[in-house]
Amino acid sequence: WLEEYADSRMGDVFIWGLFNQAVRAPAVWGTPRDLAAIQRIVAEEVPPVLDYLESQLPAEGFAFGELGIADISIAVFLRNAAFARYKMDATRWPVTARFVDRVLAQDCLARLQSYEALLLRTPIAEQRAALAAAGAPVAAATVGGSTPRRGVMRLP
Repeated sequence: WLEEYADSRMGDVFIWGLFNQAVRAPAVWGTPRDLAAIQRIVAEEVPPVLDYLESQLPAEGFAFGELGIADISIAVFLRNAAFARYKMDATRWPVTARFVDRVLAQDCLARLQSYEALLLRTPIAEQRAALAAAGAPVAAATVGGSTPRRGVMRLP
């Protein structure tokens, strides 16, 4: 259930809402940030999500003993929110903040942070080459391109 909650509700709030308005729209499509929408999402939509997680996540360790898909699913949405300059209030949601820190500190995620930093400062058209130059394990070929294209989903 926690993985599904992350995939559905957290995705709606943090990716299709916050990240879309704060990062994707201006960086990919050249449209201005909707600051009112960002403020509304942070004030109205984020708190109930974090309140729920605060009631469900363990104070120590991971959701089901060992690190698993539920833990990773939750943490990566909050990592993505950080790219949109959202910082969780660790005094309001201390269990969730510590949980996310624990998950993101795991080697399987921590070793990606240098690539994340590189992508954040590299234009889309140059990202594949920059990742390869940094030693990222990129595929020999891609079906993607250097120019973003709109997908089938309609986003705000």
